Amino acid sequence: MKSRLTISAIGIPIILSFVWYGGLPFAIALSVVAGLGSWEISRMVVHKNYYSKPKFCFIFSFSIMLGIYFLIKSSNHENLIGIFLLFFYVISIIWLSSGLQKKHSLFNIFLGIFSPVFVVSSLMAFAFLIWNLPSGKQWIIILLFSTWAIDSGSFMIGKLIGKTPFFPKVSPNKTLEGALGGYFFGIITTIAGIYFLIQNHQTFMIQNSIYFQLLLMIFLGILLTISSQIGDLLASTIKRKANFNNSSGLMQDHGGVLDRIDSIELNLVVLYYFVTWMVI
Repeated sequence: MKSRLTISAIGIPIILSFVWYGGLPFAIALSVVAGLGSWEISRMVVHKNYYSKPKFCFIFSFSIMLGIYFLIKSSNHENLIGIFLLFFYVISIIWLSSGLQKKHSLFNIFLGIFSPVFVVSSLMAFAFLIWNLPSGKQWIIILLFSTWAIDSGSFMIGKLIGKTPFFPKVSPNKTLEGALGGYFFGIITTIAGIYFLIQNHQTFMIQNSIYFQLLLMIFLGILLTISSQIGDLLASTIKRKANFNNSSGLMQDHGGVLDRIDSIELNLVVLYYFVTWMVI
């Protein structure tokens, strides 16, 4: 617990600083995170005796992330880029979470490199898309705090009153009570984040009705909680198939990088399309 608190106390301000500053430092920091997540998944693939190259996956993921950053910066095709990123993610997650790896072929050798890279990088790259939106860095900070609140709320409520198993075959320690706690904390944090960080929060929605705005804020909190829990369960599925409890020990009691970002990845996609469809 002490190690977790120490890492959080040091790591959270650093993360927020990179998000707020943006630009190339933010892109490099996010590329390192994506590279480490890809390296962890590649290790799991190797552990299951399938072909992959962890070090190469780190380099490839890092390079892909920077390439996407410069592509977004130099083009006006954000929506098309988003579609391709989702397409690559779907291919990667299907291969990693199914039994397709058992078929030894040249195609699976290719996917042994491709999937660990794009299952992380294709979703993390949505942070670049969000940052370029109006109030983009504020939206990313809202997402981070909401996701942290969802994870912390689920953990605390689950520990205190959790009794009913929630997807026990995938993640036996999770409970329905904890999941509901995540909804409560996620919705409250999302509403508070929009209220304090989005300067024109009273007029940024489709209508000026305060009740409609509140409903949309609650809706976003629910969406982020759902996608956060789905992301966590998908990562748990991959780890369970590889007989891993944590993706690595890079962050000591926090586990690995993937253990910290699995709830954030899908939230980036949800937030990007929420802001582009409902706000702008």
